[in-house]
Amino acid sequence: MTLETFGTGWRDKFEKRLESLKKIFPELRIERIERFSGMLRISVSALDPDIDYIAKCVIYKIERDSAKTCEMCGKTGLRRLHDEVLTVEQCLCTLCYATELDRILTQHSN
Repeated sequence: MTLETFGTGWRDKFEKRLESLKKIFPELRIERIERFSGMLRISVSALDPDIDYIAKCVIYKIERDSAKTCEMCGKTGLRRLHDEVLTVEQCLCTLCYATELDRILTQHSN
C-alpha cells in the first residue's frame, strides 16, 4: 500500500518514511492508508507486540506531521475543513488552497 492517491507533497515526504519502516520491520503489514480530517490515517500491524508498538509510534508521528504538511506541495500547510466549495478536508498551504478553490470554482462555472 502506498501514498499514490494523494498529492506529491505527502508522497514525497512520507513515502520514504513508510518504505524505511518496512525495511526495518519486513513483517510489518500496512493495512490501510486514507485521508481523515485533513491528515493521513495509516493502519499497520505486526505479529510481534514490540514491533507493532514501535511501528504504531512511528505511524502516529507521520500522521501528525501530515496534519501540518501541504498535501500538494509539501510546504507547511493548514487543515482546511470541508465547506461548500472544498468537498474533502485537506491539509493545504495558502497557495495550494487558493489554486484548488480556483480549480473547483472554474469547473462549476463551466
